[in-house]
Amino acid sequence: LDERPNPGQPRDVFFSLLIRDFFEAGECFVQVRSTGLGDVLGLYPIPAAAVVRVDRDADWFKTYTVAGFDDPLTHGEVIHVIHTTEDGIRGVPFVQYAARSLGIQAAVQEAALAFFQ
Repeated sequence: LDERPNPGQPRDVFFSLLIRDFFEAGECFVQVRSTGLGDVLGLYPIPAAAVVRVDRDADWFKTYTVAGFDDPLTHGEVIHVIHTTEDGIRGVPFVQYAARSLGIQAAVQEAALAFFQ
């Protein structure tokens, strides 16, 4: 797994896909394929756009509905990395986060200007 996370991808391609999703979508997903005994066979990137829904059960375990999969993936089958979140379930894209931050800054400057006039 150190050199090739899965048989079809070298490490640099695997990480470039994850990093792109992390910055564009604010989150990235990896499917962990393992044997019945828990030995990891491979790590496979799941495009953030393919994750249709993320749900949380009563015990706060997440399940992932992914386009192209018949059944939802469980929390033990997915590594989910989130940057910033509003709901604790899905990430917020960096551009959206930055736009909100700039909007708040602009509102503060406008309020300060009105206050001191």
